Amino acid sequence: ELSNPMGQTQNIEGQARLVREDGTFFFPFIGVVEASGKTVEQIRMQVARGLDRFVTNPQVDVRVVSYRSQKVYVTGEVRQPGILPVTDQPLTVLDAINQAGGFNELADRRRAMLTREDRETEIDILELYATGRGNLLLEDGDVLFVPDNTPNKVFIMGEVEEQVSVPLHDGRLTLAEAITGAGGFDLTVADTRNVYVLRGGEAFETPDGARAIRPEVYHLDARSGTALLLAEAFQLEPRDIIYVSSTGVVRFNRVILQILPTIQTLWQTDRILND
Repeated sequence: ELSNPMGQTQNIEGQARLVREDGTFFFPFIGVVEASGKTVEQIRMQVARGLDRFVTNPQVDVRVVSYRSQKVYVTGEVRQPGILPVTDQPLTVLDAINQAGGFNELADRRRAMLTREDRETEIDILELYATGRGNLLLEDGDVLFVPDNTPNKVFIMGEVEEQVSVPLHDGRLTLAEAITGAGGFDLTVADTRNVYVLRGGEAFETPDGARAIRPEVYHLDARSGTALLLAEAFQLEPRDIIYVSSTGVVRFNRVILQILPTIQTLWQTDRILND
């Protein structure tokens, strides 16, 4: 503003100069000014030098009215997914999630996926909140995706009150919490000496060329108080399977129930033939 030193009281946006796609803008008396790749201070000095031919000791102020050219995308299970501008203030992963309204009730708070060009980086959100490590600085064109929590479940089977799948809470769930979520042991039939956690291990190729998984199996004898403390400390992972075995008598009774119809049929057939 050449005529009013208090130009900040006027409509700044109306007075602003739009930087065109080629990185330049037009300014009176000077002509085309190259803005691409320069700081605000460098542009200020360039404009001042250009005006020096027309104005004695020009006092120039340059401000960025709005940022439009660089942006990042926040998608997935956040409250306000959308586009965030990259401004003079550094934009980190946590900043982007907070500006998008935070997580919604379906979000997987354990991890997020950052896509930059053709590279994908998985971010541990829990560790990020706990330690601050991995709070990456976002760049133009980045896509930050927060997945839903649907795959983050464990499955409880066997002799429990209710065979169910239990979701992880904020990425965490202990063995004791999972069993409680299934209603606890069915003490009429459960063998609490044999509680197993089955976890998918590393995939490998068998000699005949087939793909297989070498599972990890953890065994817990839940009869003692010490074992229950271990169950409270044992952290489960997504897709773990918990199996509670039945007692030997129950297994025997089930076998008898399975073969009893066949025995009865044979016995009745024999009676008919012999009578």
